[in-house]
Amino acid sequence: MGGAVPNSAAGLLCLAAFLLAGTPNVSAGSISGSIHGSVSDPNGAAIPGVAITVMNVETGRVCQTATGVDGTFVAAALPEGRYALAVSVAGAEPVVLEPLEISGGRPATQVAASSPFALVKVTVSSNKGNPRQALPPEGSEEFRIEQGRAAGATLNPTRAGAGKLRGALMYARNGNNFDALTLMQERIFEGLRQSGLSGADALRRAPQAPVDNRALVSAGFPVWPGKIFSFTSWDRDWSSGTWQPPPIPAISPEGMQNLRAAQGEFAPGALDFLTGAFPPANDPTPRGGLILTTPSGRQIAVPLAQFNRAASGGVPYDRGYWTVLERVDTRVTGRNSRGLRALTDRIGDPGLPASIPGQEIGEEARNRSVVLNDSHIFSAVMRNELRFAHGRLAAWSRSNPGTALSVGGFNSIGNPNSPERRNDNSHELMDNLGFALGGHSMNIGFNILHYQIDASFVPNAQGTLTFGSLADLLMDRDAVFTRFTGAGLISARSLEAAGYFQDDWKVKPRLTLSLGARYEVSDVPLGFLEEAGRDRNRWQPRFGLAWNPGAGGRLLERTVFRGGYAMVSDPVDNRVLISLAQNFPRGAATVIGPVSGLVFGPRPAGAAPAQFGGNPNLSPAIRFATDSSNRVEVPYHQHYALGLDRRFGSFVFRAFYVGSRGAKLLRLREANPGFTAEEVNANPALVGALGLRPVMDPAGLVSGFRPDPSRGSVLLIEPTGQSSYNSGQFSLERRSSAGIRFDVRYTYGSFTSDSFADLSGNPWNLMADRARLACDQPHRVVANYAFTIPRRYAYRHLTRIVSGWEISGATTAASGMPYGVLNAANALGILPALGVAIFGTERARNTERLPWIQSTDLAVAKSIKTFTEHQALQLRAEFYNVFNHRNYTAVPFNILGAGDDPFRFQNFRQTEAMGRAFTFAARYSF
Repeated sequence: MGGAVPNSAAGLLCLAAFLLAGTPNVSAGSISGSIHGSVSDPNGAAIPGVAITVMNVETGRVCQTATGVDGTFVAAALPEGRYALAVSVAGAEPVVLEPLEISGGRPATQVAASSPFALVKVTVSSNKGNPRQALPPEGSEEFRIEQGRAAGATLNPTRAGAGKLRGALMYARNGNNFDALTLMQERIFEGLRQSGLSGADALRRAPQAPVDNRALVSAGFPVWPGKIFSFTSWDRDWSSGTWQPPPIPAISPEGMQNLRAAQGEFAPGALDFLTGAFPPANDPTPRGGLILTTPSGRQIAVPLAQFNRAASGGVPYDRGYWTVLERVDTRVTGRNSRGLRALTDRIGDPGLPASIPGQEIGEEARNRSVVLNDSHIFSAVMRNELRFAHGRLAAWSRSNPGTALSVGGFNSIGNPNSPERRNDNSHELMDNLGFALGGHSMNIGFNILHYQIDASFVPNAQGTLTFGSLADLLMDRDAVFTRFTGAGLISARSLEAAGYFQDDWKVKPRLTLSLGARYEVSDVPLGFLEEAGRDRNRWQPRFGLAWNPGAGGRLLERTVFRGGYAMVSDPVDNRVLISLAQNFPRGAATVIGPVSGLVFGPRPAGAAPAQFGGNPNLSPAIRFATDSSNRVEVPYHQHYALGLDRRFGSFVFRAFYVGSRGAKLLRLREANPGFTAEEVNANPALVGALGLRPVMDPAGLVSGFRPDPSRGSVLLIEPTGQSSYNSGQFSLERRSSAGIRFDVRYTYGSFTSDSFADLSGNPWNLMADRARLACDQPHRVVANYAFTIPRRYAYRHLTRIVSGWEISGATTAASGMPYGVLNAANALGILPALGVAIFGTERARNTERLPWIQSTDLAVAKSIKTFTEHQALQLRAEFYNVFNHRNYTAVPFNILGAGDDPFRFQNFRQTEAMGRAFTFAARYSF
């Protein structure tokens, strides 16, 4: 079902919709069994209060309970699958039973295990699809309360309870010579073939698909049996490949010879500076030419060719990533346990190879998190968990090309935005008390989160030096230097506190309700919006139900109805702070020029914000809008779903309506748009219709028009956006004891919004922004299928060879993503005389759509038992997009304006599309 949309950002909305469309959750209709049993001491006396953990080894889902006063326990209404059960008796090594299998039509099975301190008897029951069962709280879990934001320690009974060394070794290789060429690689390959190269040479010079390698080592062992268990994992991912940067215009050998002949007429050292900054041509492909006129009137012809960094082959491009996890679980007493989880990861990216060596922009990032967990069992029906978490993110740029240089009609180098850095710290305290009372399973608790961000995202921090022509550079004249002036720093703090209550109420054996509420209080980011008050309307109610009528004949006996409602609010997005830090009054762009002597002379530092000259009201500004009470309004979403599950023998059919509505979403609007005199003269009706007034320059001439000529551009970040998702989701699933499983899912939906990441179109008609999101897919069909060869054969050696094989796959067909078309001369869509708009009254957003997505993925796996029952080797090969269908996920060139190439306009062959890919992996578990 899963109607939750986690964030107000459009990209996260799209991700949620994509997941919703493809994978409706397993519902109460697939419940088919239970695991119940007893725990006693060696003399047969019942042991109450023993912690019982049941984990689905296929999905990782964990169910925890405890024995009652009579020593018995039950984990009811479990979906089909394979389970592991861990029994933790005080002062003793945990007892683990696995695998325990629940399958439709499978008879009840009994297993037993013992230790010096306990005897465990377990019965596994399957119900053959009988709907007359007690529905669990999981039937409505999609609408349960969020307890906290920090990650928690997860118990894995197949490792933590084994009492022996357990672990795994894994290696996977993704991307190799078996992969098909991407569309970009194919274009380059064909171009090289047409230039006369052989197929082998052309393939060698074309950029190669990156080879991604991943290695994993994990191990868990009891440091002190029955008391302390330790688990460690190390995950390393490294990829290598090649990239072919696009060729750029460069001075040909003939052009360089002509320039050196006239070197005496240039500024001293200017020609050497030019040749040091821009490499000479190494590819004779003509790229036009330039005519330079010296102060003496001499004209110099400079033919241009091109510099191709990948002329002799692709440029190497390697990246790396690693993660280390350490977890320690300690049983303090029979009722109290504590855990420590520490995670560190790091990624290094040198940056995509640039057309000119040394111009790469790389980055590194490091994450660290620590979670402390304390769990206490007060009784068989009451348990408390206290958790503290700390997280730290550090990210920074790896390279710094320095001041950017742009030469009109020729080329440009440099990235003036570097260096950039970011450091985030979070601390969270959470407590949850869970207890059972009659038919109620309740949770009550709180969480407190403190978030701190310190970052520097300074646009044009190093400055940009612009020359109108190559002649201006060589003469060192008429340069314009622009640079950001201001701190450009983000240093903000926020505090969030929340309390919640959740009740999973089994009203009747066939009716379960989930009732809950959460209330949040959060500060606005201190340091930026402290003058504004916090939003007080932060109630988040939840309601869910699962109901099996039971009576009414076979139709209703095997039918389960489910539904629910949830409200979720989002804190202020910290990305808003970037825009606030980069605009007036915290910063502004200083423009100096045209002046001479900047090639070798010192670059101006620019003025501090307090020293800005002129009228500050004319500087571009950005503001965060508040309500009439000067309070920051927080975006929120409402999620709702209603549907049914129906079992037909071994088939389960599901039909659901899933929807969501977002409100108070952030959007960016120009509050004082400006128009040139030329635009207004071509559309004189705009003056009266939009209330435009002339903007006068110092000479008293009309330079443009704005609604308020006393101010410059004013961008407003305001919580006025809305979104809407509506869908019908249908699925048919079948599992059989013969090893065949399949399910087919279809979603028909619509995802629209008027809150987009870019600037709103027509500020006088915000409803014109209403359009389908860029990830909207009206139709999506997914078929999953798997076949496992049975393990039972008359001959043991034949069993080892033939059994353990599994073939699985997934076939997807879905509508392509929508996109819009931009007329560069009429971005706002309100200038009829200038042509078709991107959106607005003439053309809406996202009216075009990419072609249908079609893909079939297959996997073949073989599991081999090696020396003991606990040791196994699994070999796996995965084939993505087996039929090599070109799935266009990149928008084609969609901007049409003066100087744009009409051949590229909406030409899908000029975009990028991935081809068939392969992954091979081996895993050894022990």
